[in-house]
Amino acid sequence: MDSMVNQKLKQALPITPNKRAAVLSAYVDCNRILKSPGVKKFHDSFEESVEKMAIRNIQDVITSVKHKRNGEAKAALNILTSSVSGENISDRKRATKSLANILGVNSRTLQKGKKNRTKVLHSEHSSFLYTTRKTRSDALTERTKRIVHEFRLQSNVSRPTNNKNDIKRFKNEYPDEKMGQRAFEKCKPYFVRTAQFKDKVTCCCRQHVEMRSPFKSCMQFRKRLLSREERSEVKLYESLSELVDDTLCTRSANTHQHKISCLDRLCSECSVCKFSMLPGELDESDVQISWERYEYKKC
Repeated sequence: MDSMVNQKLKQALPITPNKRAAVLSAYVDCNRILKSPGVKKFHDSFEESVEKMAIRNIQDVITSVKHKRNGEAKAALNILTSSVSGENISDRKRATKSLANILGVNSRTLQKGKKNRTKVLHSEHSSFLYTTRKTRSDALTERTKRIVHEFRLQSNVSRPTNNKNDIKRFKNEYPDEKMGQRAFEKCKPYFVRTAQFKDKVTCCCRQHVEMRSPFKSCMQFRKRLLSREERSEVKLYESLSELVDDTLCTRSANTHQHKISCLDRLCSECSVCKFSMLPGELDESDVQISWERYEYKKC
């Protein structure tokens, strides 16, 4: 039956494309045809499917951004909730709750969206990107954060561990900036690694403090021996670094560090043999110097 009707309808239409298009256009624009039950049902179902697809798209976007904590995700969530929280929804409590269940958000989120919507529509910027959280009165400004960031880029500021001298130096350099140790550490650049427990549990007393005590005593003893002799090629060192440099090869012009082979005592051209000593220093029969050392205990 339907095939016969379709065949008769095709035969009744004009043959030329222009005339056929004109007839179909007039047929569609006819109010009598649009009010027929079949056409009205198809039109309503099409509009309903479009609304469902739009709501589903909003659901997908809200699901993807509502658990994120960055600024862009929060701005996107504010825009979506504010756009659907108009007067037609927000003025009715039941409608707000139903919409919140459909979108998968809390009712308070939609109420907050209504506040943002009202704020944006009555503000000078008229943009949802300018909606920000209310900050504390004593919060750090962007200028202060930038100053701390530039200060932490200096080479004389400690990197791996927290150093209280850094905040003291910062306050001396910027006395008008009010900031504590914790806030100063929070403003450090992202590439400065946080101090770990292994970085804090360090003890270099044996390598530094204890070594200075025998070095100082030995140099005092050498000074007394040199005062008795008229001429001597033995050098009186002022620091441990100076003594170590004499036992290593000379640094090259384009570097400030010694070769690793020299530091590991694998070089055949340098060693402790370059360290000259007086005959009185080699005499083991008479004890002339004394020094201190730490006693380590296991806790």
